[in-house]
Amino acid sequence: MTSESVLDRFHLRRDSPVKPFVQIKSQFEYEICTGRLAPGSRLPSVREVASALGVSPVTVTRAYRGLELASLAVSHPGVGFFVLSIAGQTGPHAKIRSRAVKLLDEAVAEGVGLDQVLQILLAEVTAMRAKLAHLDLILICKRDGRIEELATGLRQSLADLRVDIVPVVLEEVAEDIEGWLPRLHKASHVMGLVFDLSHIQPLLVRHGVPVLPILAMPRPDVKERLAELEPGCRVGILASVPDFVDGMISCVVTTNPEVNVVGALSCRDTRQIPALMSSIDCIVYGTLARQALESQPLLPPRSIELVYVPETNWIERIRALLRSELSA
Repeated sequence: MTSESVLDRFHLRRDSPVKPFVQIKSQFEYEICTGRLAPGSRLPSVREVASALGVSPVTVTRAYRGLELASLAVSHPGVGFFVLSIAGQTGPHAKIRSRAVKLLDEAVAEGVGLDQVLQILLAEVTAMRAKLAHLDLILICKRDGRIEELATGLRQSLADLRVDIVPVVLEEVAEDIEGWLPRLHKASHVMGLVFDLSHIQPLLVRHGVPVLPILAMPRPDVKERLAELEPGCRVGILASVPDFVDGMISCVVTTNPEVNVVGALSCRDTRQIPALMSSIDCIVYGTLARQALESQPLLPPRSIELVYVPETNWIERIRALLRSELSA
């Protein structure tokens, strides 16, 4: 069976509340479970499906990863995705299929027609979809990274939508990734601050969990405090890791170009931190660097914690995305 003949039977309902990747996954599930795609056959390439259905490759990849998790398909790196035999399926689809067969046997024994069974199931599916008609957003953040404050801010910004914001600590996910995967896959979106993506993405993307980056900006009161520093004020930067140093310098000098940034360190530069503290008027530090700062015996007269909140434009873009998904 050629990939073209398979895709000819596929279509996406743009007015459906079901996300495109779920529709694609469901249509492949039907093709596989009914035997129209034979065990061992190669699924159409991600690029082919994306082009045929007018969606992004990321959407198709997410659908294919869902088939893998359901034990309906297996990927061979560099080659593609292949159908598993029904006999080899051990995931939740195999359990549901077994229960469905048992249900049909009981219906026949009770004298209930198969068409009636189908109507009952369709009615229950409709009721369940209505029950689940909200979006569950998981927010992943490093421990001590002000996750509750960030979650509260998102809830307030999106209060008019049917959205649940669930804060999750990155380190806890890393410690029990297999235990978290079912919840992560069930979520409408998994989000993380753009600063943390270098830690979040390697952990989740290989498991087929896409991460929506949260673009951020300094909290308004933080920007006000930076702007109020007098010209020539000697400012030091203390970041949690070296990767954040340049971004923090840029943030400070963009907000107040009149200050003088005399030094910038990460918490790893433990021997150099005391010398920096003794030569500055104000220290600007990241949230995750707070503990290292508090351990210093000598501190400058002023300190400003560089707290980030979701960027206003990002909030509007995510609002538009969520509205389209809720009204689809």
